[in-house]
Amino acid sequence: MERKRFVEQIIENHRAGRYASAINLILPLIESFFWVFAAYIHKHKKQRIFKRLRLTSFLDFDKRTFKNLVLISTSGNEMKKPKIRDLISKTHLKHYLPEEVVEYYVKELFEERNPILHGNSVDYDTEVNSAKKIIGLNNLINIFIEEITNIERSSKKRG
Repeated sequence: MERKRFVEQIIENHRAGRYASAINLILPLIESFFWVFAAYIHKHKKQRIFKRLRLTSFLDFDKRTFKNLVLISTSGNEMKKPKIRDLISKTHLKHYLPEEVVEYYVKELFEERNPILHGNSVDYDTEVNSAKKIIGLNNLINIFIEEITNIERSSKKRG
């Protein structure tokens, strides 16, 4: 809910034809969403993604507060100074995402992300590109909601 206002601004920007603004706002939001989703999987699914992670709530996760964040790969190897690509493609998070989602975010989106956010790309601000990012975020949110809903249903059946 804290990020709801950003989603609203993304939609407003897109509708007003401010595609660069929509895209520049959505890219960091997508990235932070992956980190929060990973914290959720780590905490509630008991899938070891982080070497050390102490959170009251997965929603409190903020990568910037972890100076020496270490990820644990699916094979058990430690990844120091991890990038978002490592989180999505090399940890247990990938098992909670459709394969095509992992592939898109690792190959296409994050190849595009750095040039855009560092000001090195000037031809990305199209309606189609903005819509693709909005649809991508919507899909991620739906995957997350489905995961939470499944856990709640499973807990109720046991209880």
